[in-house]
Amino acid sequence: MAQRHIPFRTTATAAVVAALLLLSGCGSSHHDSTGPTQQETGVTPGTYRGPITLTISGGGQSISEQTTIVIVLAADGTVQASDFPPTKLQGSSFSTSSSSSVLNDSSLNCTKGTFGINGTFAGQTVSGNLFSNGIVCNGIAFTVSGGYTAQRSASELPRGGAGHDAFGVIQGTLEKVLSK
Repeated sequence: MAQRHIPFRTTATAAVVAALLLLSGCGSSHHDSTGPTQQETGVTPGTYRGPITLTISGGGQSISEQTTIVIVLAADGTVQASDFPPTKLQGSSFSTSSSSSVLNDSSLNCTKGTFGINGTFAGQTVSGNLFSNGIVCNGIAFTVSGGYTAQRSASELPRGGAGHDAFGVIQGTLEKVLSK
């Protein structure tokens, strides 16, 4: 029986096409822009709650207050820390800030600076700090500082619940410092 030969060019083309098909099925571990997964970061989505101590200093005065911080980590890596703007998790850490003007009311006029919060998730815990940069309210320079450690809680926030009003606590404390 005579053997039939397949031309080299046909064989080479078929091999290249097969290799390309195999390689196209082997992608990277890249995910769409939904953020890192729990497996990649070791971070568990959920609601984290814990005490936060904040200190407002300015005009020769310093006052500390304690309240509860609520931080929500969504499955897509979005972090919502109290009233601060949402941000995306970077690895296991986050940082977000706001203009001091969000604190303005009838007795408080903040014209410069920002304040924010950062944190790092580790297991069922997130810990971090409050920070500020160049805050001026009612013509007086202020700093906002503090720290927290929050634990993942078994229950989630009720629908529509934004957690505790950190901005309100900061605003009230600034007003206390100004009234002294």
